[in-house]
Amino acid sequence: MAERIAGTTHLDLKNRPSTKGAPLRMLERPFKAKVGLRGGGDVARAVEPVLGFALPRKVGETGSGSGAHAFWIGPDDWIIVYEPGREAQIAQALREACRGLHHAVIDLSERMTTICLEGQRLRDVLAAGCPLDLHPRAFRPGMVLQSHLGKANVILHYVAGNADRPFVDLYTNRSFADYVWKYLENAAREFGYEIVV
Repeated sequence: MAERIAGTTHLDLKNRPSTKGAPLRMLERPFKAKVGLRGGGDVARAVEPVLGFALPRKVGETGSGSGAHAFWIGPDDWIIVYEPGREAQIAQALREACRGLHHAVIDLSERMTTICLEGQRLRDVLAAGCPLDLHPRAFRPGMVLQSHLGKANVILHYVAGNADRPFVDLYTNRSFADYVWKYLENAAREFGYEIVV
């Protein structure tokens, strides 16, 4: 198997300027397992025993359990995220659960990367290029929203935290990783940021 390369590898994050203890922390987690699932309500019901939780059915909703998160992407369209290394196993289990049903299961792990943002200035930094209302009343822990940051399509998952220390995973195509990372750095420059490697 070929060596896996992170989307920001050529940026040499270890040697980029950053400030320890800054109000925003940034890191890339490129190898999370990401599996796309498409199908109707019968597919959603069929995969519940595999996932251990119900798939979300509305905009902004997530489902989670057993170390996984499922994002509602559109009608009959989800992305299921696990820790690295489980993509083939999960994809196979989903295919078996959906046997005989009209469905699609696609391993998206190499197509997308994850940039994690944590800290008080997170909303300010995202607002520099994202048109969504990111106020705590509109974007709360557990929610997932699709939008863009500058010219890159992104998925924002408010993983955890509170108003003082929010934690958001930003998913984007690997081909946009360089652009998104630099965009975030530029937006965070006035507040200061720490790069975690």
